[in-house]
Amino acid sequence: MLTLSCTQEKHYGHKGEFPCNLFVDSSFTDEELSMIIESVEAWEQATDNIASIKLTANFSIDGATCSILPFHCIIRSLEADLETQEAIKKINAPSLVGWADNVSVHIIVDRIDTSDKFINVVSHELGHHFGLGHSTSTSDIMYQSPQLTRTPISEVDVKAFCCVNDCGTKRINTCNDNLNGELDDPPYWSDWTDSFEF
Repeated sequence: MLTLSCTQEKHYGHKGEFPCNLFVDSSFTDEELSMIIESVEAWEQATDNIASIKLTANFSIDGATCSILPFHCIIRSLEADLETQEAIKKINAPSLVGWADNVSVHIIVDRIDTSDKFINVVSHELGHHFGLGHSTSTSDIMYQSPQLTRTPISEVDVKAFCCVNDCGTKRINTCNDNLNGELDDPPYWSDWTDSFEF
């Protein structure tokens, strides 16, 4: 058991910005879009709708465009894309399947071979976008490597979410509670440069 402290001011992404608007790249297939919706709904359900997310589909966007616009994006990336290659090189992550920063979530679709893994990657990268770092427990969606079978958002994930994003009285928001599972290192969230690989 590890005590999680929320006293440090290391907040990224959408802290305190809910509901958040996410624009979805028009190049996602209908099947991929339905899995993105499923991932969003999982976060909303796990957090009692505190992680309220409005998805707007069918925008032609990339990381450069998203960074200058007043909204956040989910971008469909391919292994051969220059932006993907730069991300892999920058963070030294040859097995990268997705990454997030404070304005966008990137999903490298041609490196994901099952629907369960796709949903896990989207849910995981949304967690980064909400300010969470990696967990070392395989039962958490924020575990540092992708699981082949569907991984639900765990109570540890929710407590970490509530630690970073004020959940008020709707959820357990005692950040000094002991959490099940082992965390990378406190705090549970971390700088984006440490949070890209999944």
